[in-house]
Amino acid sequence: SGLLEEHGYNPLPTYTEPPESPVSRPDLAKEFPLILITGPRVRWFTHSQHRNVSILRKKMPEPSIEINLRTAKSLGISDGSIIKVRSPRGEIKLKAKVTRDIHPQVVSLPHGWSEANANALVDDMIRDPISGYPSFRALLCQVARDD
Repeated sequence: SGLLEEHGYNPLPTYTEPPESPVSRPDLAKEFPLILITGPRVRWFTHSQHRNVSILRKKMPEPSIEINLRTAKSLGISDGSIIKVRSPRGEIKLKAKVTRDIHPQVVSLPHGWSEANANALVDDMIRDPISGYPSFRALLCQVARDD
């Protein structure tokens, strides 16, 4: 885009490593080895809306975090167990949803739940230079059983 170029950015889409990743922050990845993505789409709700609709709430009664089967097994986590998710900024607790449908280095947390607020884990001061949007899709975290 000519507009991007006028403002000093590459006019063509280019990949930039997120500011918080195992590649850009290997020092941080030692303590926080998993990549956390927040805000996946949940078909029953629109962001935090409609959680008070009982028929929809039955589909997803509480927040959960998706974690790979192998990763969960290595950490002693079983489906439905309460786990702690911690980032350099905070910690939340919620149920594990063990699945084969996610990469072993990634955990996925829906947003919009007050009792498991994904924003507590996000650094809202690190922002995309063009959009100003915080990095909700690439954070480092650790996950552990809440014994």
